[in-house]
Amino acid sequence: MASYAALARKKNELIRRAKAGSVFVATMDVEVPENLTSGVDAGLITLNPAEWRDLGWLSTEGVNYERTTESVDTNSFGSSEATRSDVTRDEISLSCTAQETHALTMGITTGADIAAIKANAVTGEVQIAKPARPKLRFYRTLGLFLDHDDDGEEIYFGRLMPRAQVNDFGSQGYNEDETGISYPMVWRGKEDSSLGFSHKWFWGGPGWRNLLEAMEIPLETP
Repeated sequence: MASYAALARKKNELIRRAKAGSVFVATMDVEVPENLTSGVDAGLITLNPAEWRDLGWLSTEGVNYERTTESVDTNSFGSSEATRSDVTRDEISLSCTAQETHALTMGITTGADIAAIKANAVTGEVQIAKPARPKLRFYRTLGLFLDHDDDGEEIYFGRLMPRAQVNDFGSQGYNEDETGISYPMVWRGKEDSSLGFSHKWFWGGPGWRNLLEAMEIPLETP
């Protein structure tokens, strides 16, 4: 007779945590990365900082992804449970609170064209007027997060939304609160018709590669 201890498979080295992370934002004309790592060392790819701009420091809540699904059930005579279910909605949103004030956070949270934000040549003052009908602009977002394995090797997590827009801005306080003047935002991903998806997950890095066998993930056949 088997015991529970003999059947259980629990590996604490497989518990992951995001120790640090960033949300990179690009305009829709920028190409999306095909992979997060490259080479025999499984090193992190390089993002062009002129194209992929970091939101910067985020609040301690970090970045949260929420998946919302809805379905419709078909019920049948003689059955006490639904005999068919179809998914009618499957959306993923990203929420975070940016803490830095710069052109990117100002443009995203006001709806202004980031490239059009200019400072007065004499005083340096910047003004942005809210239009009567704000335009919800689409961007590409890449959430990149860091962890380590037990040997200190880096593990990367990436979540790409190739076509996303901010549809909730939250509240912004001007006070002495510890959060300071921050920029809460909720991004909702939409399908990019040229790519055929609205969301892509990435896992990689040298630490990730070291754990493949423990995670029971086989390598592709060359």
